[in-house]
Amino acid sequence: QGHTVSGIRIYKAGNNGSDVDQGLFGKSSGNIRGITLADARITGYINYDPSLGGIVGANSGTVSDCHVAATVTIRAYLNHYYSYKLGGIVGENKGTVSDCTSAATIFLPLYQLFLYLVIKAIQRSRCPVWIQ
Repeated sequence: QGHTVSGIRIYKAGNNGSDVDQGLFGKSSGNIRGITLADARITGYINYDPSLGGIVGANSGTVSDCHVAATVTIRAYLNHYYSYKLGGIVGENKGTVSDCTSAATIFLPLYQLFLYLVIKAIQRSRCPVWIQ
């Protein structure tokens, strides 16, 4: 509790179900509490049903009192039109997220912004979005 993780770089090509969920933790069904992520880059080259988040890619547990700093960038290169789940704290949430903040920047290629689910994910994350 109360720890800062900084300086990480995650570059993954998610080609199957085992590595498409990306973040500080790819998947979590446990309790994550009191983590601040700073000075990090999470970049996913993803082929199938991706979930990208600063703290957790796919959460089915509890994330509380976690923070993602403005020095964090989440960049998605998505190769197929599946349901994209992106967020500053978690990408896909089937659990509980409480008392968390994010100032992360999410980058998406321009041609993918028309997707309804991507737009919903951006609105949920309340993070700045840069269009390339």
